[in-house]
Amino acid sequence: RDEAATVLTAVAELFVFGTVVDWGSVFAGCGARPVELPTYAFQRERFWMRASRAAADASSLGLGAARHPLLGASLAVAGSDAMLLTSRLSTQSCPYFVDHVVAGSVLLPGTAFVELAVQAGDRAGCGRVEELTLQAPLVLPEQGAVQVQISIDSAEDGRRELRIYSRAEEADEEQPWTLHATGTLTAGREAVHWDLRAWPPADAERVSIEGLYERLSAAGLDYGPAFRGLHEVWKQGENLFVEAILPEHTAADASGFGLHPALLDTVLHALALQEPYVEGAQLPFSWSGVSLSAVGASAVRVQLTPRGAGKIGLRVADVVGDPVAEIDSLVLRTVQAADLAAADSTSAGNLFRLEWTPVPSSAGSDVSALGGVWVGLGEPGEWRESGVPVVATYPDLGGLVAALDGGVDVPEVVLLQVCRGVGAGVTEAVDVVLGVVREWLGESRLAGSRLVVVTSGAVVEAEDVAGAGVWGLLRSAMSEHPDRFVLADVDGERASYEALAASLAGAAGAGEGQLAVRGGQVLLPRLARISGPGDAAPAWRTHGTVLVTGGTGGLGAVVARHLVEQHGVRDLLLLSRRGIDAPGAAALEEELTGLGARVTVAACDVSDREAVTGVLDAIPADVPLRGVVHAAGVLDDGLVSDLTSERLGRVLAAKAESAVHLHELTRDRELDAFVLFSSFAGVVGNAGQAAYAAANAVLDGLAVSRRAQGLPAVSLAWGMWEHAEGMGSRLSDADVARLRRQGFPPLPTDDALALLDTALHINEPVALPIAINTTSLARYRDSLPGVLRSVVPAVRRRRVAGQGGADGGSALARKLRGLPVAEQERVVVEVVRSQVAAVLGHASATAVDPVRAFKDLGFDSLTAVELRNQLNAVTGLRLPATLLFDHPSVGALAGFLREQLLGADGSGVSREAGSAVAGRAVGAFDEPIAIVGMGCRYPGGVGSPEALWGLVESGGDGISFFPGDRGWDVEGLFDPDG
Repeated sequence: RDEAATVLTAVAELFVFGTVVDWGSVFAGCGARPVELPTYAFQRERFWMRASRAAADASSLGLGAARHPLLGASLAVAGSDAMLLTSRLSTQSCPYFVDHVVAGSVLLPGTAFVELAVQAGDRAGCGRVEELTLQAPLVLPEQGAVQVQISIDSAEDGRRELRIYSRAEEADEEQPWTLHATGTLTAGREAVHWDLRAWPPADAERVSIEGLYERLSAAGLDYGPAFRGLHEVWKQGENLFVEAILPEHTAADASGFGLHPALLDTVLHALALQEPYVEGAQLPFSWSGVSLSAVGASAVRVQLTPRGAGKIGLRVADVVGDPVAEIDSLVLRTVQAADLAAADSTSAGNLFRLEWTPVPSSAGSDVSALGGVWVGLGEPGEWRESGVPVVATYPDLGGLVAALDGGVDVPEVVLLQVCRGVGAGVTEAVDVVLGVVREWLGESRLAGSRLVVVTSGAVVEAEDVAGAGVWGLLRSAMSEHPDRFVLADVDGERASYEALAASLAGAAGAGEGQLAVRGGQVLLPRLARISGPGDAAPAWRTHGTVLVTGGTGGLGAVVARHLVEQHGVRDLLLLSRRGIDAPGAAALEEELTGLGARVTVAACDVSDREAVTGVLDAIPADVPLRGVVHAAGVLDDGLVSDLTSERLGRVLAAKAESAVHLHELTRDRELDAFVLFSSFAGVVGNAGQAAYAAANAVLDGLAVSRRAQGLPAVSLAWGMWEHAEGMGSRLSDADVARLRRQGFPPLPTDDALALLDTALHINEPVALPIAINTTSLARYRDSLPGVLRSVVPAVRRRRVAGQGGADGGSALARKLRGLPVAEQERVVVEVVRSQVAAVLGHASATAVDPVRAFKDLGFDSLTAVELRNQLNAVTGLRLPATLLFDHPSVGALAGFLREQLLGADGSGVSREAGSAVAGRAVGAFDEPIAIVGMGCRYPGGVGSPEALWGLVESGGDGISFFPGDRGWDVEGLFDPDG
């Protein structure tokens, strides 16, 4: 090969893999020179990851190096003899743990906890682990890592308490730590008076290990090569004698351990050879009297001796029989898949609940003193008796609009009471409110007013399931139209109405658009992480039928497969509109049947009550219905102002009405589980998903209602799944990227299924399994709905002295005042471009062409709403929903915003004013002027001579004129036309 071409090709390959190349040296002497590439379509932006060169030096952080494969650093706690050990564990840093799989999860072996406890004891001057009890398993994620902390208390009576914690590496500071093990360390170590040099014992019988790992796999214990070092097993009476050897690729690591966890764990596999066999995955639970005599063994001889009450004693020796370790007793216990899901530190932090938090209220205050014009819709007596300061009442919104036509003042607050039982069912009730919402948004004279929708029992207790649907609808309407709506739920007491009235002005002003009032106490909804174990839900029975709606595709099929593979469900009834004719249904049936399940695929429209009745009646009596998973649903996205009754009804029928049918028709059956697949959209109110939000809010309310009736129910308000099929497949790559930027990355399918198991184990009536990137979310803190503020880190801001002023206005308006018109236009254009870039996911505002139409830039109705809301927050204005339609480009929109902020004349230094300033003699100024001529560019972001004069006028102390080598000519600058 040509040498020059080969070398250059090699250098180029290094470069594209991220190596820094000095191209000047590469081309030196050959006459080549770099040339500028066009900025489009060659985007000069580097996407290669750069390797971190930060040294992992614990001492530079004030810590001590732990010098152990499972430990990172140690810290002596000042003022005591307590200690803290830290670590970062992952399948990359400890690859042998990938071979320890329990019920489908990579689990840190119980023997690793023993190793950590022994190492902690050595560093604390304690040579014996008196006791170590495992509280929860530690699941290692496929990607990423977990943080581990080992706390060692001060010595008391010769003993030290030990605790081992973990949490996901990417967890924020508010995420709780999971306690995995507690124990006691002591300084005493008994002398060793035994050995295993006579090997094997003369009268011991060899035990065959053939088929052992197949049997363990059937019990849910899948061991890879690092954990398959069991070499020989003998039996002598009740004692087992075991020989185990680490595989070659793992043995090299043994010298760094006291006793390698894979080696000790392998020894315990011999217990599965005893009769009678124990069903399920048996894992170490409690250790007593653990001490080491030698370290670094890669092969061992072990004697296992029963100690009564399910306890096993271990004597561990090296290959010549000299003692290595002794364990007085070990207790095993069975671990279920649900236990692992509940302990998964990578997913536990992604499980939330909705809490109603009390806040100080003004109940009992003089509500008649509240300012503003308050109008009620409904019966006059309702508001007169409530104590709310309503000055007039109209039967409906149409009556108010007619009064406005007659010259009545526009009210600041309009209250709409949504009574229970409005309409004949869920759909009718929500549709009535949809009509009011659309009429409200269509009346321009009410653009500055707030509509307060008042329900009773729609949230908290969720006694009114239809009212819960109204809340879902309004939550989306609030996302699309900030500051136009308030949601309130009252208990009917006069004190609560008075507290509501007193709270409305302050709550809405603080961005609190949702509140409930109970007994005069105002409650606000807040997201909170679920950290407690709760009351464990019943396990899925292997005998009995589980019904899954939407079961032949999307998430329903994924869940059906999970129930069979991980929970042993053997009878499935999968419902879908097309039944076995649905795409992929036949293949799914064949797959599940091959896994040992009996599968029935039925065509059934779950919104048809009679059809559901027929399907339920056909379930065989010998496999009665034991569980329901309602995963069916349809999407019909669009802005609430465009939502029709027909579109709303279609979405509610598939999700909400179907759930109500399943609830009513199975109420008298003995169910273990009633699982509703809801959506986070119903809680936070996604823009453009009003119908879907309403349907899912109904499911959440139904779950709470069922639990109050003593019936099983869990509603899971899911975030987006990474799974490509189903409703999520309708999202474009741009939609998914936008959700990631906003702080809501999709859940990997395996993590979502783990969260499903965790939620059922924790047993909350409504749980929110959703991945939240709080760092990304924090960028939108000022415009977030109140429900999300509890999960976003607080931002401390310092107000600069002199900022703002008595004239008020937004920070942008204050910034623009005093600038000449041309500079005002430039600033506003850049503000709009930066917001457009953020919404569309561009890395820089320079990618946004200010003259191109928004539709050509890639905007649709949802991104238009997002941009409008972002500009509302930046400008402090209340911009119309038709903003991008009326002003179809960045330039046009910037002109409109400038006029709205400053008025038609700009209220700043105009070109004429700038010319007048320029026409004055230098000596006419009260203070000396600083004119700085800089080569190539204007100073301080100034873009024109007029802007420079604005800078001069706003300045303080002046200095002499310093000409640059390419500075402005003074006479030219003073020329009004220059």
